Amino acid sequence: MRTLLTSARHIFRALAKRPVYTVISVAVLAIAIGANATVFSVLDAFLLRPLPYPDGGRLVTVYDSYPKVGLDFAGTAIPDYLERRAQAPSLEDLGIMATGARTFGREGGAPEQLTVARASPSLFNVLRAAPLLGRVFDDNEATVGNDKVAVLSYGLWSTRFGSRPDVVGRDIRLDGETLRIIGVMPEGFTLLGQVAVWVPFAFTPQQMSNAERGKQFSFAVGRLEPGATVEGLNAELQAIVQRNLAAGNISSD
Repeated sequence: MRTLLTSARHIFRALAKRPVYTVISVAVLAIAIGANATVFSVLDAFLLRPLPYPDGGRLVTVYDSYPKVGLDFAGTAIPDYLERRAQAPSLEDLGIMATGARTFGREGGAPEQLTVARASPSLFNVLRAAPLLGRVFDDNEATVGNDKVAVLSYGLWSTRFGSRPDVVGRDIRLDGETLRIIGVMPEGFTLLGQVAVWVPFAFTPQQMSNAERGKQFSFAVGRLEPGATVEGLNAELQAIVQRNLAAGNISSD
């Protein structure tokens, strides 16, 4: 995890100095034994071991490379995520998430900071992750105005809600905002560290626009179609980059 966070800090510093979108290639890493042993040894400890994802050999992380500024691993921008999910036939599905700290208002207790993940509904499908209680959010709830729902981690449910089975339907307050609890994830479910609450990643029109390309603050995980290969997916992603270059949506400068 420290390696990934350190890489993220380098990415954001470099992008701040060079705001022009300079992606020349798109890299894909298979989370599977024998894929890329050097990087896999990092991701294996924080992705695969905490949760035995079903059919994990088909999971991939999709990210950008910035060779001109020496960045081998960058995150994913929202418009790129939307294009790749729609235009890469080798992907069965693609999910996206971003984490941050939010203030949890405790009834009868002092507020505390929690790690909250904004996630696309597709992320749970990609990971084949079913909730312990209730359900996860759907596509309608991942839209602005309909996104006032939350899924609790097992840890938060057990420590702050006393493992009450009737927690679904109750409210939780984050940064003063009231969200309705719709589900609880099973014990051991984790991704990129311990997340306390999962909320819908509701994209605004601005976030989906070309102006957001290069703002890679998110992490994307995909599931390959049966029989698809990393090499084939990488070629498809390269083709998407080339189409954007031709259309003037991004720059190679």
